[in-house]
Amino acid sequence: VYFLDFNRAADHDILDDTRIHPEDYDLARKMAADALELDDVLDHEVSDSQNVYELMTTKPEKLDNLLLDDYAGELEMRNKTKKKITLNEIKDELKAPYRDRRRRFASMTYREMFTMLSNETEDSLRPGTVVTCMVTKVLERLLRIRLNSGLEGIIHISNLPDKPVSMAAYAENQVLRAAVKSVDIEHRQVELDARPEVVQRDWMKELARASRDEFFNEVREEEDRERKPVVPRSSQPRRTRVVNHPFWRNCTFQEAVDELSKEGVRNGSIIIRPSTKGNNHLSITWKIGKDLFQHIDVVESNKENEWSLGKVLSIEDNKFDDLDEIIAMYIEPLFRNFNEAVQHPKFKLADLKSMYRWVESQVVAQKRSSYGISVCTEKPGRLYLVFQHPGSRARHEHIAVLPNGFSFRNAIYKKLDMLFNAFKKMEAQKANEARAAPAAASKVTSGAANSRQPSGGAHARPAPLQQQMRGPPGPPLRHSVA
Repeated sequence: VYFLDFNRAADHDILDDTRIHPEDYDLARKMAADALELDDVLDHEVSDSQNVYELMTTKPEKLDNLLLDDYAGELEMRNKTKKKITLNEIKDELKAPYRDRRRRFASMTYREMFTMLSNETEDSLRPGTVVTCMVTKVLERLLRIRLNSGLEGIIHISNLPDKPVSMAAYAENQVLRAAVKSVDIEHRQVELDARPEVVQRDWMKELARASRDEFFNEVREEEDRERKPVVPRSSQPRRTRVVNHPFWRNCTFQEAVDELSKEGVRNGSIIIRPSTKGNNHLSITWKIGKDLFQHIDVVESNKENEWSLGKVLSIEDNKFDDLDEIIAMYIEPLFRNFNEAVQHPKFKLADLKSMYRWVESQVVAQKRSSYGISVCTEKPGRLYLVFQHPGSRARHEHIAVLPNGFSFRNAIYKKLDMLFNAFKKMEAQKANEARAAPAAASKVTSGAANSRQPSGGAHARPAPLQQQMRGPPGPPLRHSVA
């Protein structure tokens, strides 16, 4: 395909060379500005799309760092417009304008057609596998059969039992057990062997041996089988519980931590395991970060029996219908809120003592109050809020991370910035009340003294010399919360 390229005018907009609709040019410009970490550019001028041109020609991969799903949710909440698909389409267009996104056509192989039509794979139907088949036609020297998957095949007279073979012993719709002798992928047919010495042999071991790679050590396997395993004695053997869920593991607390600590396991990974509190409890262990895990107790109710999963699952005051709902409505929001805290500019990856030293240094350097947050390792699921005002010592309080936000001082905030704004207002109010208390006390004291002294004249006592030299009180000292 060839395109004609004409010389553009000086005021030409680079977005006109894309498939982006003109109504969405502002979104594209904002995405470019955010990707390049610049201020938003939303004026309708020629220079608006210069950031877009710079992004498309130098660093289009920065578009992958944008949180488009969160931005789409904000647009939907603010403007009542759904732009999630549009934002992703704009990202793809800015990365590769007019790129054909259709996959290149590729013809199917015989193996792919075989699997698509029969649902049989190379592993499920291979020589040696014993299958059940039905006779569809009896001929003079062979039987035509059909497998449960619909594949057609044959059993030659030489591969039938009971020599000499009598074909009169077989009839249509008769069910036989036979072993796969060969598979014709191209014509989608199989040849079977129904002799007893073939069907009754230990074909599972032979199949497992045939599927091993060339580096498998069979001698070592036999030695391990001959070695008698040492079984620890236990007065009460551990009974395993079975829960039908992909995240379920019959393991202990330490085994779950060890599994989630392995290299390559991402933050937010989950293991659901039995609880030491009994069969009416479950425990969910999820990975917050490196060497940091939270264990959540789940109470089961409305159980059919001791070992079945409860129909109602409770985490404190929250009730759920199944484990998937807990993951979607409780664990995943928790993980998102922890990510918001970790990505906040006030977050520091440090312990409590280091955070104390950091805020103290900030107060000395900036001559104003300072604060920061870090992960509470002693209580997973909480954050430290460490702060200090000028002239006072550093202190800390806890922030509880919840699925619906952040809990601080008996209040819940949906966003961390909302919590920080409320914290600043509360600290400023405390400072104002502390400054107002001495002033009110001094007024009360001076009023009482004036009531005991004469109002004036020759008998009025002069003010002490120190009070005369003290002068009027100065303005109160102020400190601000950063």
